[in-house]
Amino acid sequence: MRSKRDPHLLVLPLWTVFLLVGAAQRCPAQNTDEPELYGYEVVAEYPHDPYAFTQGLEYDTLCSGARNTACTSVFWESTGLNGKSSMRMVDLETGKVLQKTPVDSQWFGEGATRFGDKLYQITWLTSQGFMYSIPDLKQCDLHRSVSSTRR
Repeated sequence: MRSKRDPHLLVLPLWTVFLLVGAAQRCPAQNTDEPELYGYEVVAEYPHDPYAFTQGLEYDTLCSGARNTACTSVFWESTGLNGKSSMRMVDLETGKVLQKTPVDSQWFGEGATRFGDKLYQITWLTSQGFMYSIPDLKQCDLHRSVSSTRR
């Protein structure tokens, strides 16, 4: 006849061995070197609308003409402000807004990125997304995310 042992009694000796082996391991020495410091250099400054609260920004070059020889440096800018969010195409050199599409006041514009010939913009807290055509920034689709990290 076998005696029944309490399985919990086995846990304590195993845990003790685990702690002893862990304590016997050598910890790596602490690095006492000073951290490397990096500097920076401002190589250019560009004008920008001080009332545009940038949430997403992406640099791009748009070319047109028979052989795409006429090129302009722009950035795509998603701005966020309650009731005043927008998607913009801005001339890099002058800061002039070349195209602007307002976002309905119920949405707060967040990040944006270009993928192919479309721009994609997301909104804050609402899992809403917008798709725009380039370069006219006409809203051509909207998307509601099926999953959200909000609880």
